Amino acid sequence: MPSSEIVAPHHGLLGDDSSDEELVSNSGQRQSFEPRTSRAWHFTQCFGDKGDVEDITEADIISTVEFDQTGNYLATGDKGGRVVLFERNETKKTCEYKFHTEFQSHEPEFDYLKSLEIEEKINKIKWCRRQNASHYLLSTNDKTIKLWKVFEKSLKVVAENNLSSELTPGGAIGANGGGPVRYPHQHFRSAADLKFPRMTHHDTV
Repeated sequence: MPSSEIVAPHHGLLGDDSSDEELVSNSGQRQSFEPRTSRAWHFTQCFGDKGDVEDITEADIISTVEFDQTGNYLATGDKGGRVVLFERNETKKTCEYKFHTEFQSHEPEFDYLKSLEIEEKINKIKWCRRQNASHYLLSTNDKTIKLWKVFEKSLKVVAENNLSSELTPGGAIGANGGGPVRYPHQHFRSAADLKFPRMTHHDTV
């Protein structure tokens, strides 16, 4: 699986003594080279309100952080078993992320064979390579690895009900709110008489 871990500082190529500028080859000849400088990049951003330290619980502490292959999405896992996804804010000139979605990944459970309580803490998150509009990522605690599919879904609601009860074979609604009046021999004259409620876009989840 492709890795997208945060890059840590890299120190030299010769083990503990990274200041050496000569390397002895197998033939006994000394070969000079230019020492590689350490490289690192860091990202810092505060999400949410800065509340009192007393309000922070053990479950709110972040236990793992993982960027996807493009760097446009960031996933965090905490000790409460939650996974929070952030996406790159394209409206900002600087590197800044905004909230995308959140879900409960793991719950505490008990291993009866080992008589051991398994906590919900997220130990690691890995992004899978993206093949379509959906995102796939793996999350794991001390026992279970879960595969998640994250995608946007259009939520639609009934905006207008144009179904006429007089045209239905079941009959019209009776007077004073009574039950439907049955017309067993009534049929639709054409396909144009068959009407359905009109659905419109309400939200994206």
